[in-house]
Amino acid sequence: MNSNETSKPLVLKMKGSVEQVYTADPENPRIEVVRGTESPGGKITLKRASKTPAKVVEITSASAVIKPTLRVVEEGSLYEIELAIDLGANKRNYFYENISAKVETDGQVIDLPLRVTVIVKDRIDVAPKSAYFPRKATADPEKADAAPLEKILDIKSPGGPDHSFKITGVEHPESDFVTAIKEVEPGKHYQLVVTLPKLPESKARTVRERITIKTDDPSQPEIKVTAMAIFGATGASPLRTGATIPRRTGTTVPARTGSPALPQAGGATPSPTTIAPGK
Repeated sequence: MNSNETSKPLVLKMKGSVEQVYTADPENPRIEVVRGTESPGGKITLKRASKTPAKVVEITSASAVIKPTLRVVEEGSLYEIELAIDLGANKRNYFYENISAKVETDGQVIDLPLRVTVIVKDRIDVAPKSAYFPRKATADPEKADAAPLEKILDIKSPGGPDHSFKITGVEHPESDFVTAIKEVEPGKHYQLVVTLPKLPESKARTVRERITIKTDDPSQPEIKVTAMAIFGATGASPLRTGATIPRRTGTTVPARTGSPALPQAGGATPSPTTIAPGK
């Protein structure tokens, strides 16, 4: 607090405690949804934690994909918020949404904010989303005892027991990458194996290709992933920012060609400069 009586602020100390009216379980729910299938939704349980009488009177949401519904289990003590998910035509894969529980206590209404995360997966899910070969792995793939350079991408159906699919082909430009499909579980689980058998003939430092996986699923006829490899030495470069280049001791630095030598006292011509060790 500041006052015109003094330039020094006035400090007021008040003792007390903050009382939590309701607890939420879970506090930050995460709901996974498979696009094109009916979502099971989610649920948040609100339980009164204070001795002060309080009741939940309303649930509000500005979210376009979450539809909350309040269910009274025990008035003034226990409530459930049922979360229905409706993606509609939305193509996003992640949603971070806020809903609010209106709690009435001591004659006033307070907000209890709740954060809900919705993760959307396609009916055919690929993990990881790319095949990446770092510089360390590509240091010497042609070495006799070197392990084969390959990355495996799992292609699965999280679309429920009624959903199945087949991979009908893999397409990518002719490049340094070699691809193959392995069947793990028919209709449910396949693997895309991306191999880098040798160094590129072009001596390129980076090779990147777009790979298209063809399926018989009308909702996902094509799935695109990326293969990328980086080449070059893995050691530290002496030209990096902040690096120092050591100078050999005892090195003679000659005068510039064509530069006149500055006379010394007594008219002597200076000799070439020598950097002595430790100086």
